[in-house]
Amino acid sequence: MLGGSARHRPSWLSGVNRTSRAAVIVVMSVALIAAVAAVAAAQPPTGEGRTDVIVRLTTGSDPDAEARGAERDGARTKQVYRNVFPGFAANVPEQAMQGLRRNPRVQSIEADGVVTASETQSPVEWGLDRDRPAPAAGGRLLPLPG
Repeated sequence: MLGGSARHRPSWLSGVNRTSRAAVIVVMSVALIAAVAAVAAAQPPTGEGRTDVIVRLTTGSDPDAEARGAERDGARTKQVYRNVFPGFAANVPEQAMQGLRRNPRVQSIEADGVVTASETQSPVEWGLDRDRPAPAAGGRLLPLPG
């Protein structure tokens, strides 16, 4: 039975007739399918010959123009970087990758992916002293309060 008994019916369906409940369920199902389809369409193809990369450009290069140039060769730009360094992230087919490698404005091409930290180092061995503050100007350590 669609929707169950009145005792088990969600409060937002109380007072709604059986036909209307069915219509609501159909509309919600179609909306869910459309949302899943939109997410799937937004994902770059993972077929052979395509690679997710971060392209770092030389200082003074126009990252928007370079990304458009890569798109003409079949790349799909995911992000353009303008602040920390000029560059862009893209899903790139092999023919566009060859063009990027020959481009004199491309400083480096690195694989794009998720990076996670899996370990911590203990004890700390790179010269940090966690029990004391950093030296003040002039190289003197200030006394700890209290």
